[in-house]
Amino acid sequence: MKEKIAAIIPCFNVAPFYECEKVLEGTLHYVDQIILIDDGSFDGTEKLLDRFADKHKEKVHLIRFPENRGKGFALLAGMQYAAEEQKADILVTMDGDGQHLPLEIPKLADKVKEGADFVVGERKFYKMPFYSKTANIIITTLLRFAFFRAPIIDTQSGFRAFSLAFAQEIMRKVPGGRYEMEFLCLLLALQQKRKIASCNIPTIYINKNRGSHFRKIGDSLRILKTLFAYLVRKT
Repeated sequence: MKEKIAAIIPCFNVAPFYECEKVLEGTLHYVDQIILIDDGSFDGTEKLLDRFADKHKEKVHLIRFPENRGKGFALLAGMQYAAEEQKADILVTMDGDGQHLPLEIPKLADKVKEGADFVVGERKFYKMPFYSKTANIIITTLLRFAFFRAPIIDTQSGFRAFSLAFAQEIMRKVPGGRYEMEFLCLLLALQQKRKIASCNIPTIYINKNRGSHFRKIGDSLRILKTLFAYLVRKT
C-alpha cells in the first residue's frame, strides 16, 4: 500500500518572500496533503494562504492562529491534523520562505519508508553564514557529549520527515514553543533511541535584507538553554 505523505508548513509573515507561492505550488506535486498554519500573520500572508487553500481545496487544509504563537505550536497543530484527520503515514515539515525545495521531499520520505523514524535534511556547514555554522557546531558538540556518537549534524534544519509513530510520540511529550520545539524533537529521538537518518539538501539562505524570523541570538540561546536543562537533569 502506498504511504500517505503530508507536508506541514508553518507560515508567519511570509508575504515578502516571493518564493512562498512557488514553494506551495511545488509541494503539491510530492505530497498527498498540505497543512498550512498561519501563525498570526498580518502582512498579507493571510490572503496569500487563503487564495492557495481555496484554489486547492482537495489537497490543502489551512489552520489559522489569530495571534502569533510560535513555530513549535504551529508544527504541533499541523502534526495533529496530519495524524488524526488525514491519517498520514509520513509527516514532512518545511519552511515556506524558499529555503527548502519541494523536490527534495521524496528523499526524506524514502528514508522513513526504509525504516527511519526521524529524518533531517542536512545542509553543508561550509556554505552556512558564520553565525549559523558556529551555533550548529557548538550544539552538535554538546549533543555528542550527552549522547555518544549522536548521528545528527545539522541540528537547526527545519526540513524534516517523521514516521507516524514518532510524530504521535512528539505530540504526547513535546510542548509547544518557538524554535526550541524542533530541538526537543531531536532530543526525544535520541533519548528513545529512535532510528535517525539524514540526507543532503541544498544549503539555501534567503536574502538577508528580507530577514528571517529566527532570531540569531535569542532563539539560539533558547535552544542552548533547552539543551543545558536536559544535561543538568541527566547528571
